[in-house]
Amino acid sequence: MGCIQAKGSDPNALPNEEMLAKAANAVKSPTDSQAMKLLLLGSGSSGKTTFRKQLRNIFVGFSEQQRMETASIIIENLWLGVRTLAQTMQKDSSISMPPQTQYVLSRPEMDWALDEEAARTLVAFWKTPQVQTYLAKRPANLQLQECVFEFVRELESFPAWGGPKWIPSPEDCIRARVRSSGVAEEHFTIEGTTFKLFDAGGQRSERRKWIHYFDSVNAVLFMTSLTSYAETLFEDSSQNGLVESLDLFDNISNSKWFRSTPMMLFFNKRDLLEEYLVKLKIPLNRSGLFPDAPEGFNIEQAINWQMDKFRERKKPDPDNPSDPTDANLYCHVTTAVSKDNVNKVFATCRTIILKDSLRRSGFVPS
Repeated sequence: MGCIQAKGSDPNALPNEEMLAKAANAVKSPTDSQAMKLLLLGSGSSGKTTFRKQLRNIFVGFSEQQRMETASIIIENLWLGVRTLAQTMQKDSSISMPPQTQYVLSRPEMDWALDEEAARTLVAFWKTPQVQTYLAKRPANLQLQECVFEFVRELESFPAWGGPKWIPSPEDCIRARVRSSGVAEEHFTIEGTTFKLFDAGGQRSERRKWIHYFDSVNAVLFMTSLTSYAETLFEDSSQNGLVESLDLFDNISNSKWFRSTPMMLFFNKRDLLEEYLVKLKIPLNRSGLFPDAPEGFNIEQAINWQMDKFRERKKPDPDNPSDPTDANLYCHVTTAVSKDNVNKVFATCRTIILKDSLRRSGFVPS
C-alpha cells in the first residue's frame, strides 16, 4: 500500500463511494452513534485548525453571525502580527526601523480597532523597504502567522475590508488564527455518514490532553507543515519545527493505540513551500540539521524528501511483523486554505476510512 501522494480526483468520480457509505452505516453498532471518529493531530502551526475550518466551510458553512463574530479575531491577528514583526526586527541592531514603528508599538492592546489612520499606517509600515527586506529573509525565529500577509494585503481596501460595516468572508474566517487550546470538535455528514473530527491543540502543553480521545478512532489525520524545516517552535525557539514534527509523528504512529489505524499524513502548506524554496531560496538544510536534504530548490524533490523522512519513522507492527511498515500510511499534499484541494483530498481519505471500517467489521464489498 505504502505512502502514496494523492493526486486528488473529482469526489464524484470516487469508486463505490455511495455504496461504501451505506454499507459502513449498516454494520455500525447503535452505541457509536453511527459516526466515524477522526483525530486531527500535529505540532503547533502545522495548519490543523485551518484544515478543520475548511472542512466546516465545505460541509457546513459559516453563518453570517459566525462571520461577524470572527471580525475582532481577524483585527487582533492583524495588529498582533504587525507588532510581532516590529518587535522581532528591533532585536536586530543592523536594521534601521521604519518611521511608523513607534505608532505600531505604542497602540494600546485595548484599542486594537481599525480606523483610517491605523489602516494607512499599518499598510505603510508593511510596505517599507526595511520590512520587505526582512520578510524576504524569513528568519527561523520570526513567529508570524501566514494569515497576516493576506490580512495586510486586504487592509489596503479599508473600509470595505476592516471597516464598521465589514463582514468577514468565509476565507477570512478560515485564515483567522486563535492558538488552539484543548480539543475542538466538528461534526459533518457526507452521503449519510457522520464524521466527528477532534482537533487537538498542537503546542506541547496541550498534548497531555490528547490521550482522552485515543479510544475507538477510525482514522488519525496527522498534519505537518512543509515549511517547518525553516522554522522554530512558538514555545521553544531552540527547537526546529521539522524535527519536532518528526518526533511527534514517531510517537503517534508507533503508539499501541494506532498500530492498525489508518494514518492520513498531510504535508500541508504546499503553496508556502513554493514561496520558501523557489522565491525566497531558503534551502532545506538551512538549520544544518538535515545534511541529507536535496541541495537544489525543486518542489517535488523537497516534498518527496520530507515524505521519506516520515516513512523512516514508522516501525513494524509487533502484532503483524510481516506487514509493510507503511501499510496503513497514506500521504497527501495539501494547501489547507484551498477549498478545492481540501475537498478532493478529504474525498480520497473518506473512501479509505469507509473501506477500513468495513474490513474491520468483516464486510468486504465486491
